Amino acid sequence: MSKGEKGFERTDKLNERGDQHKIGLLEELDDHGEEFWIKVHQKQKSGLSWNRAMDEVQVERLIQKYKDNGEVDSEDPALVMLKQWPASKQFKDNPEKLPGLEQRINRFLEILLESEINLCNRYNAFRDQDDKIRKTLMHYVAELGFLHVMKTLLRKCPLLLAVKTKDQRKPVHKRAMLPVEFAIEAEKDDVAAFLIRAMRHERVQKLFFWTPGNNMANPEPSFFSFKAIIENPKLKCMFCTNDHKEQAGVKSHRYCSSPANQRIEGWWSSFRRNRCNWWITLFKDMVDYGLLSVGNGFHMECLWFCFSKVLQDDLNKVKDHWNSHKISKSPYSSVYRVPDVMYFLPEYHGHEECLVSVSEQLAEEMKVHCQSEMEDNIYIDYFECILETEGWVYPSTAGEALRLYEQIIELQNE
Repeated sequence: MSKGEKGFERTDKLNERGDQHKIGLLEELDDHGEEFWIKVHQKQKSGLSWNRAMDEVQVERLIQKYKDNGEVDSEDPALVMLKQWPASKQFKDNPEKLPGLEQRINRFLEILLESEINLCNRYNAFRDQDDKIRKTLMHYVAELGFLHVMKTLLRKCPLLLAVKTKDQRKPVHKRAMLPVEFAIEAEKDDVAAFLIRAMRHERVQKLFFWTPGNNMANPEPSFFSFKAIIENPKLKCMFCTNDHKEQAGVKSHRYCSSPANQRIEGWWSSFRRNRCNWWITLFKDMVDYGLLSVGNGFHMECLWFCFSKVLQDDLNKVKDHWNSHKISKSPYSSVYRVPDVMYFLPEYHGHEECLVSVSEQLAEEMKVHCQSEMEDNIYIDYFECILETEGWVYPSTAGEALRLYEQIIELQNE
């Protein structure tokens, strides 16, 4: 059977199956008639691979359909791929097919962004006019959690990273949001982490951290709060599903008022005063003296390389101190307890061991949701090469870390 005949057979089977609403777009795209195979063959003869030739012809079909419909924004090929295809019944009823759809969209989008339809980087300013909050393509990708598509889109349209939606007034007021916030709210961790790494340091800081503002006594809140995400009980419920104790399943968490967090909040405040402030002052001084520019990617990578281990060692000392020191319920009590002993040997103090054994199968199932692609950091290799070439050693104190940082920056400026 020829490839053309196989294409016709595949089309017939697809047409017999389908949902004729939104999936019709995909069926039409996969209608591989004689004209389609002729175009594919021509592109293949010009040096393209068979798969690339098929992708290009299919993208050309999408573009032509867009032009035939009067170039209406709602029919834009990129918007159709990211908004209508994932929402079709075919993928809503079969979410396991979404990874395959992501790969297809990624290939198509890469071709589309290099075509004449993206002349003058049109997609950098493109918004969905039918959407109340005017989402960009990047907002849709962030919601879907398509990491490969996000990488392609960011590479071709980097300005979308800083474009917000419009304010929503009705029915519920919702402020303008960046793509990274959509990813976080949709719990698409891989995409959120990728976008945060791509953002400027100042923007990340403004988005997630409290800022002093004009008055240190009344700091301005961050734009985004992790409170709802941190308190999400789904993960705990997942691991306690098959437990037979009284606290199993949905009973494995409880909702309580914010005052219950006052102890840990007080500890964080104490930790900042007694430990973090020294480091914060050091890094601020480095900025003030012109040694560090937070907007310079090389400076930030070098800072991390030189100080991360020293910082981690300092944090470990704090952890060891607090977990091994003696505590009591009141200043007047003569009975002392040690946090590590209370945690690892609860029965020693008359409490029940609450550790839940999780099956290996359940742990493997959760790994699917925890995997992320770790990109190679070329800076690490570069810095390690410098240490080896110059005969320098990795720092073990803050002073040594500062000297190493200055030496690397000076070497880079030569």
